[in-house]
Amino acid sequence: MQFDECYLLGYISRVSGLKGELVFQLDVDDPSRYRTMESVFIAKNNALIPFFVKHIRISGRTATVQLDGITHIDQAKAYTGLELYMPLSNLPPLTGNQFYLHEVPGFEVIDTLWGKVGVLERVIEMPNQLLLQVMNGRREVLIPLAQGVLEKLDRENRTMYINAPEGLIAIYLSPGSSPDELEN
Repeated sequence: MQFDECYLLGYISRVSGLKGELVFQLDVDDPSRYRTMESVFIAKNNALIPFFVKHIRISGRTATVQLDGITHIDQAKAYTGLELYMPLSNLPPLTGNQFYLHEVPGFEVIDTLWGKVGVLERVIEMPNQLLLQVMNGRREVLIPLAQGVLEKLDRENRTMYINAPEGLIAIYLSPGSSPDELEN
């Protein structure tokens, strides 16, 4: 399994008990979905190491987990602080305008007023919102994904229809808006 075939589940925060149980901090929307998790990948030395889950107890965003082959506190300590991954295939498919961040790069972005803005390079996670990084040729356009901006997500045609705040796209793409044009 390669990193690009997985998503970040969370990380191992500490050891719990003498028998090598690990405490996972889950960075997911619905931790309860993982109550029946059978296996997990731990990132160590730039590789993903698979482990079977013997048992798991979830409380809020933390899970206390016993992994197959880790039976003592000294073994478990070697894994604290490491990241946890799951295969992308484990994610439930989303419908409508919901999307996973890894799913939309490469989508064409079309604004209600501006028309074709460019190609979505990536979604940037900011503390209070998401930003769409759209490339129009060599120009970068940053669009906050606030309430009401995303109009429609067309997975089949890999197109995202948006309604950007008035004037935002023009700041990036109008003549005179780039440093190169201002110097001439």
